[in-house]
Amino acid sequence: MNNLTSYHPTSCAEAVQYLKQCCARTEKGGVRHMILVDKYYQPTLESALDAAGDDRQAQLAAWFQALQADKLVVIPNVLGNYNGGEPVESQGYGGAQSRTTGMTHTAVVDDVNVVGNRVFAQAIMQSQRYVLWFATSDLIWNTHSPCGISVQMPVEREYTSELKYVYTLQWSSLNPPQHYWLPLSLFDCASFSAAIALESVVGSTLHFEATYESACTGGGTITLDSILLDDGSAVTNVTSQYTHTPFSITSGSLSDTFTVTKNSGSPAAGIYTFRFGVSGCGQAAPQWVEVVHVVV
Repeated sequence: MNNLTSYHPTSCAEAVQYLKQCCARTEKGGVRHMILVDKYYQPTLESALDAAGDDRQAQLAAWFQALQADKLVVIPNVLGNYNGGEPVESQGYGGAQSRTTGMTHTAVVDDVNVVGNRVFAQAIMQSQRYVLWFATSDLIWNTHSPCGISVQMPVEREYTSELKYVYTLQWSSLNPPQHYWLPLSLFDCASFSAAIALESVVGSTLHFEATYESACTGGGTITLDSILLDDGSAVTNVTSQYTHTPFSITSGSLSDTFTVTKNSGSPAAGIYTFRFGVSGCGQAAPQWVEVVHVVV
């Protein structure tokens, strides 16, 4: 009698689907912008973008939240290429002489914004703290894995040539980059972006300060959208317990202060998340900003 345990090979032929498009939507190449995302923040950003789905406004809010948390290095208006990945071949088994066990990816990006960025170039050299996201014509691509970075500044002999930093970014991953809608306003140096911080609490009044990356154009409004309280056992919407009059942003303003008032009583202990909508100021859609306040 054969008492050997049965061996059941795992099937590698999993069912997959190909999206057939008779009128395929084409995407134009060229690495046009890039973002370096802190690898420790990468899962948070991915989760927020995946949850946003095809809602471009929600995706943009996720990007600005990461920017305000200082988890991004945005490098706009570059020129570069990505090699698509080079297969790493290993010993094959069965009838296969070899098998692909990995891919080595390389992107080379030219940045003419040299003046004033020597310290940054020096600090980023050989860093493996960041994950590269790069933009093509209408999409931004998530490379998933932390990359090694080297920086060169070649000087050509022609007097009309431009100095540039040449970033070489390399990473290893069996997976190809994943695309999302391009947050184009993130790369616009003249775009309006707001950051809001809680400056002080005096009695039942909370004093907030809004600062703007660029001057507000045409005026705008800051509106309280919601307040959520996490007391450790549940998350409750407590917006109705507070009063906030929509604040008008003056055209040309670079910063403002405004208040939110607790209607009555003392706030319960827990973590409060204030969500504000900043509209106008030349934006096509509102920007959402969250501020966390801890009450003990």
